[in-house]
Amino acid sequence: MRLANLANRCAQCIPMAFLALLACPVCATPALALDRNAFTFTRYDLAVRIEPEQERLSIRGKITLRNDSPTPQKTAVLQISSSLQWRAIRLAGTTPADDKQLAYTAIGYPSDIDHTGALNQAVVNLPAEVPPQGTVDLNVAYEGNVHRDATRLTRLALPADLATRSDWDALGTHGGAMRGLGYVAWYPVSLEAVSLSDGNAVFAAIAAWKGRHTESQLKASFTLITPVGAQYRAICNAPGSGATGVCEYASLGNTVPAFAVGEYDSSSKANSVVDYFSDDAGAAAVLSENVEDLALKVRAIFSAFNSKLELVELPEAGSAPWESGTMLFLPFGGDRNAHRDAILAHSLGHTVFASNRPWLAEGVASLVELLWQRQQSATATVPAQLSRLLPPLVEAEKSLDAASAAPLVRATDDVTLRLKSLAVLTMLRDMIGEEKLLAALKQYRAADDHDPSYLQSVIAKQTTRDLEWLFDDWIYRERGLPDFRIESASPRITLNGTYIVAVSLENIGTAGAEVPVIIHTDKGDVQQRLEVRAKSKAVVRIEVPFLPLQVIVNDGSIPESDISNNRMDVKVDLH
Repeated sequence: MRLANLANRCAQCIPMAFLALLACPVCATPALALDRNAFTFTRYDLAVRIEPEQERLSIRGKITLRNDSPTPQKTAVLQISSSLQWRAIRLAGTTPADDKQLAYTAIGYPSDIDHTGALNQAVVNLPAEVPPQGTVDLNVAYEGNVHRDATRLTRLALPADLATRSDWDALGTHGGAMRGLGYVAWYPVSLEAVSLSDGNAVFAAIAAWKGRHTESQLKASFTLITPVGAQYRAICNAPGSGATGVCEYASLGNTVPAFAVGEYDSSSKANSVVDYFSDDAGAAAVLSENVEDLALKVRAIFSAFNSKLELVELPEAGSAPWESGTMLFLPFGGDRNAHRDAILAHSLGHTVFASNRPWLAEGVASLVELLWQRQQSATATVPAQLSRLLPPLVEAEKSLDAASAAPLVRATDDVTLRLKSLAVLTMLRDMIGEEKLLAALKQYRAADDHDPSYLQSVIAKQTTRDLEWLFDDWIYRERGLPDFRIESASPRITLNGTYIVAVSLENIGTAGAEVPVIIHTDKGDVQQRLEVRAKSKAVVRIEVPFLPLQVIVNDGSIPESDISNNRMDVKVDLH
């Protein structure tokens, strides 16, 4: 989500951090020179102990850091949520008895990567310099109480009820649910301070961290200390975790580790698994029937099956749903509505198509949702939906430095994964036809996808069109957006009384696209599509049966950096 700026946010934080450094003269000099991006967290092995009655989380475990900077490093930075406290940081030995206690300084550090708007940062003095590409193993211990906290959102003047709908992460007396980086730093990370008041900074920082940690692994083993007779379970979004209480993530670039704990029962049907609180069986049954009904409609669009959708009940009514692949966290109960159905349709999209490429997995789920919405309403046309959905992508693209931004094939931020991938797939749909695109996606096999060009080769079997330039501009490289400009619109009257309008277009943008060109007449519209590569011109001649009034380029289905030059009146000399 994108939030309004609050000018004094950073003005408040910087003096606090500066005063904290002054209070600790010994730490001030090294803190100013800290490289928080020097180390990559390559491996986490964490024992997670949860005491619901105490609303308490305790974590012990080993983390492995690799120095990915070009210089030796003798200082490591470990950050956890400000709601947690450091208890110990040790250099890991061959056995626990060989561990060596390390000196560290813990200090509050402002950052909106955590729902509290702050982190508990430990600056750790290592016993020896770690050379470039060298590693160090640390045993860590930290604990605390995690409650609902929307500080970072209310600080931006967002209404409290809306803020807490989004930041619902907490542990309560009956359990709770918690997401990782971007919500609660319940596993150690290291990032520079970022604020939601600073445009896209938080989302860009998280995306960059995920990009660096695509090969990093996390294992979390859960122990639940529950009242006598209570049957608590830990449910997490790691593939194949089941009811073992052990969750293993193969890539922190693809998945934000999340878990829920409580007295959960489960029910399973053909297309879904529902995890619900034991006293909420009625609402679970209603939701399960809802999902099964939607699944039939989704499979009518994309008749494939890879997995079931797992729905995990959140304890607080009104909490905003949150999706992670084929798992959806949401509150149960309430009346069925179009908004929730759309969310469920998107999640069901993940069950009919699987890919190890985040952009493709998310893009196909978004495409399935879009086609499902079209199925529900005659007015929900694809261009109309895209014109409503794509503006956040345009704003995000404008803020990117194309020279350093990750291309779609390596993207990790939510806006790019959801919206740019959708835009690319709908462009392919318009160019080769919906039937051929869906046929190609059904032939796609994740196990065979070892090269970024694999999808292109699958689609090539469905068409003879040259699509290399499209993949190059939109997927393999970050080229920015097109910018179409109508140079001229020249009409002439034919002998049979129709009109031919010659439309000259220039794409002054840095990415090409096949764009709709529309002639608006006094009795309706006529449309043709025109391929216009980046930094080039093209002409299309469109015949219309009635008096042409205006030319429009782009119906909103192509993300474009500037739409102010997309219309031109047509002047016809009738004499």
